[in-house]
Amino acid sequence: MSQKKSSWDDLPSIEGLEIDWNYEPENPLGKRADFRITGKELSLLLEEKLGIQVKMVTEFGQFLAELINVSKGGISLKTKPAKFKELQLAKIGFRLGSRPLIARGRIKYIRENKDSVLLGIEFVGLPEDDGKFIAGFYAYSKL
Repeated sequence: MSQKKSSWDDLPSIEGLEIDWNYEPENPLGKRADFRITGKELSLLLEEKLGIQVKMVTEFGQFLAELINVSKGGISLKTKPAKFKELQLAKIGFRLGSRPLIARGRIKYIRENKDSVLLGIEFVGLPEDDGKFIAGFYAYSKL
């Protein structure tokens, strides 16, 4: 009498160790695609005692702002109250160490307080080498 050969598929799963093929790991960045480094971390790394200052130009004028955080995908700024609108285009200029960075962006969110405005700006067409330069600071900030 011939005996049926067994295969791996004939073995039952080990209880509690089943594989869920629809598993999607949680993104450690939340919904963000890029790591962000704060202005405070950058100031420490670059020995900038007054923080990182950013110049921004929109259709409504030129503004001076403080860098809150930055990633290769965008920047968050704090500035004085002024006229801003979502999806508004902006040019942004700032210096990280001795390297000047000039970028184009689009305002994605606006949070107004009594004496300041927080802007979230998505970079548009940031050169790849500038994005890599910004992303490189994240590794140094975690040392």
